[in-house]
Amino acid sequence: MKKILIGISSPTNAVARNAASTITEHYNIEHINMRQPVLDMLAALTGIHSTELEHDTPQTMLIENLGTTIADAEASLAFNLRAMNKTFFIKRAESAIKQSACTMHAQIFNGHLVSGIKTEMEAEWLRSAGGLLIHLCHYDNKTPIHFLNKHPDDLSIPLGINTTGADIKAILPNLTNQKQAA
Repeated sequence: MKKILIGISSPTNAVARNAASTITEHYNIEHINMRQPVLDMLAALTGIHSTELEHDTPQTMLIENLGTTIADAEASLAFNLRAMNKTFFIKRAESAIKQSACTMHAQIFNGHLVSGIKTEMEAEWLRSAGGLLIHLCHYDNKTPIHFLNKHPDDLSIPLGINTTGADIKAILPNLTNQKQAA
């Protein structure tokens, strides 16, 4: 059976996290968070565990010793990592996929979901590996959400501002068929 590869591009981390959780559970695929290295660096800077930073800490919280918010520090760290090495996050995702293929995960999981796709290079890497890129956007489908261009094979899913995953669950049965039809 061919392994599934799905990528998520989203304007907000909370929306991407909810979508990733819903999709990985439905398809029994492993989640690779491209933000993880940045979360780990923020954890070292703040003393807050990376899991707490991702799930429980307000993005507007001020990091006293840096004089900036969690969200701004994360954006700055990610930007600078990409500036130093454009393929940094791609190499991390590739490595995580290879590692899971060499473990029992390969037999347990049906593929991978990579969240945190932010650049054209990352999007093209996912597409060239046979993956389906999902652009999460607002219901009006007009609100600019990021700088990625939508490719004809990509899928856009309009979501509510505070999605509970119901909007994702509604399209799940057709998600893999969408890629095959493209």
